[in-house]
Amino acid sequence: MLGRSPRVLIVEQDALLGDSLEVAFDRAGYQALSVAGDADVIRAAAEFKPDVVVIEVLLTTRRGYMLAAELKQLRPAPYIIMFTAMSRGDAERLARSLGVDYVVHKPAPIQYLLNVLGAVVRPAAAAA
Repeated sequence: MLGRSPRVLIVEQDALLGDSLEVAFDRAGYQALSVAGDADVIRAAAEFKPDVVVIEVLLTTRRGYMLAAELKQLRPAPYIIMFTAMSRGDAERLARSLGVDYVVHKPAPIQYLLNVLGAVVRPAAAAA
């Protein structure tokens, strides 16, 4: 048990979607932070110390795959949930080979994403 609300860092190119996920995760008992794009992800992760990172594959300057591999070097390493519109198959195998724990394909209902998140870390309300 964490003794605090699990922290979720959201890395999403679409700022509106990222903000919407942040609100939904906060309401579900997580402490969420959304970062639009990939410019400051590693710094944000080092400061925020997320338990889980929800990351898009298609980002501005580099792929989410590469960021996922970098994020897995943090200690403690966060769980990585890849949230992507890319097709299944090779993309999913590559993600898993780089340390991604779960792959969720868009469009996905928010409840499905919350269920995956809950399988990784329990929200504060459920942990009590």
